[in-house]
Amino acid sequence: MLNDAHCHFFSTAFFSTLSRQRGRGDSVPQLCGELQWDDPGTPEALADRWVRELDANGVGRAALIASVPGDEASVAAAIANHSTRFVGFFMLDPSASDAAERPLAGLQATARLLHPTDTRADQLVVLTEQSAGQFQGRSAPLVGQWMLVVELSRDGARLFRSRNRVFLR
Repeated sequence: MLNDAHCHFFSTAFFSTLSRQRGRGDSVPQLCGELQWDDPGTPEALADRWVRELDANGVGRAALIASVPGDEASVAAAIANHSTRFVGFFMLDPSASDAAERPLAGLQATARLLHPTDTRADQLVVLTEQSAGQFQGRSAPLVGQWMLVVELSRDGARLFRSRNRVFLR
């Protein structure tokens, strides 16, 4: 059986984001109609359609990618309904600004996801500066409780450190 490692999960939230970016106020069904794509419906319904496609093409498992920041819930819903068929990827998009809310530029950023009981499972997330104060990174699919540690530095001197417990599903 085959595995597919790169499937964008074009959810309703994805099409809503596209519609907002266009600035025309199109609804998801309107935009999908214009693009001649099927309306994705709920994340669960879209996941069910993906499973039928996987079955029809002899694919055992697929990695689903949240195609816009903030759409982790859609991929998480798909995985919750078909945990043996899908693994998920999402985007981490932290921002950095000073006290006056001006974006900070030229920082190095790191994020680590620390497993609470098995350090071998710890993940380093490489963050790259997209623009002043905007960083983006990708993580392997993870489930459960983790400690997220984000650090910002300049010239080797740490300027910021955040340590938060997160639950990923």
